[in-house]
Amino acid sequence: MESAELAVRRHEEEALGARAQLKDAEAGVKALPDLTAARAEVEDVKLTVEAARVTMLAKRAAHDEVRREGEARVKRRQEVAKEVSGWKHRLETAGRRIAELAEREVASAADLSRATAKPEEVAARRAVLADRIDEAETRRRAASDRLAEGETALREAAGIEREAERAASEAREARAGAEARAEAAHGAVDQAAHRIAEEQETTPESLLETLDADPERMPPADTIEADVARLRRQRDALGAVN
Repeated sequence: MESAELAVRRHEEEALGARAQLKDAEAGVKALPDLTAARAEVEDVKLTVEAARVTMLAKRAAHDEVRREGEARVKRRQEVAKEVSGWKHRLETAGRRIAELAEREVASAADLSRATAKPEEVAARRAVLADRIDEAETRRRAASDRLAEGETALREAAGIEREAERAASEAREARAGAEARAEAAHGAVDQAAHRIAEEQETTPESLLETLDADPERMPPADTIEADVARLRRQRDALGAVN
């Protein structure tokens, strides 16, 4: 029961608090302005804000346009200042150029006056130059002829050189063949001397004296070799018969 009483008292206190809050809420609701009027006021404020935003955008665009025009004017002013400086420099240069042209005009007039006063000298120099040109042309033609002769001689010399190289090559080949034949002949002589020493027990000189033969009239070596081979075959045949 005590717990229930405590719960009842707590609920009563909460109910009193809730009633008090309800009264405050009702009083607050009564104190609130009219909703339709508030909505209308809000719409008016929105329209005012939108108008202010449009005005701000227009003014911003106008400001940007003015800023761009100002920047363009500053840039154009810089370009104009640069062009003015260039024109001033050109004006100064033109003044010096005009002075130089005036000096050159005076010098050209003097040169023209001197050239007009000496036509005969100019004609004489022209004639001398024409003679020199003719002489140079004659020398050029002579040099061209000599060049052609030199080229012909060079081609002939090249042909002679090629023929000489071919003859030298043939001579070298002939010399190599002669040396090879000489070496073969020396080998054959040494071999014959060795055979004479073995078979006849004498020297080629002694054998030549014994045979009483003239070397200049002796037949070629091939014929002698053939005769020797034939005699050997006959000797072998006789030995077989005996």
